[in-house]
Amino acid sequence: MNNDLNTDLSWLDQYQHPAGGVAYLPGRQPRIEPTTIAILAGVARPEDFAWLRAQLPQYLFNDPLPLANLAKSPYPADDRPWVVAAGILALCNDQSLNLAACAKYLKKNHAIDADAEGLTETLDELELAGALPWNTGNYGWVQPTCWGLFAELALLAIATNKNEQERLLSNLAARIDFLLSRKTADHGWNYGNTIVFGIELSAHPVETAMVLAALAGIKNSRIASYLLFLKFDPAPSFETLERLIQNEGSRLTRSWQQIARSSWQKDTNAANDISQGPPTIGESSIDALLAHIASRPNAKQGFHFLQPSRKP
Repeated sequence: MNNDLNTDLSWLDQYQHPAGGVAYLPGRQPRIEPTTIAILAGVARPEDFAWLRAQLPQYLFNDPLPLANLAKSPYPADDRPWVVAAGILALCNDQSLNLAACAKYLKKNHAIDADAEGLTETLDELELAGALPWNTGNYGWVQPTCWGLFAELALLAIATNKNEQERLLSNLAARIDFLLSRKTADHGWNYGNTIVFGIELSAHPVETAMVLAALAGIKNSRIASYLLFLKFDPAPSFETLERLIQNEGSRLTRSWQQIARSSWQKDTNAANDISQGPPTIGESSIDALLAHIASRPNAKQGFHFLQPSRKP
């Protein structure tokens, strides 16, 4: 187990399945999200990488695993768009990952319009293309869209083929448009809608922090000029986030806040105030693992500490 903070992570053993993968709760079956976060936190085992790869659609890889190997897993593969996006982010340095297939997957799994339920205004075609749902063919939400954006930024950093780059840039532009169309009146982000039944919704801390972290990745990428063209100013959103954290300061929200702040290269002293240690009552492995990420020495780069470096 890799640990760059000399923090006691012995608690993680209770969440790691012997055959690979990390669970939300002790003794439960492994899931893609906590396994992804463990990989990004630098505390995953080799078998966690192998388990995660077996859970993703095998057409995303140049050398798919044999069916006999996949059949050995007691847990079926999970093809929900947001968890696949998270898995792609975690495995982006895997030499066998097919970048073109990943970009196509993220492009096609967009959301449907929610207007039939009267829950949101009709999205135009571009906004719809940028939305990523929790489940294929469902409505678009902020958190899944952020995971898609994180994954595409990681892929863009290692893409060398011009067609792959153009596809990813198109995906990213559509994702930005969707997220900015979902900004609430108080300059933050809710789960997905801004108005429900005529009532304006207020921002939530986790969604606001995730979007800010994602847009920081855009700011540091080849598509930065697009964000500049849209004249996005993060200052009001950070003010909203600070206010929200004062009212709901759980370890999860403060970790996402720190990831967002450091992604924009803001003051990182708050990282010292995020407690380390095992999940407490009401928490899962995600809370503790994100706190580990937010407090890492290289957390000054936020969620974008992941620097893909594929060799040709």
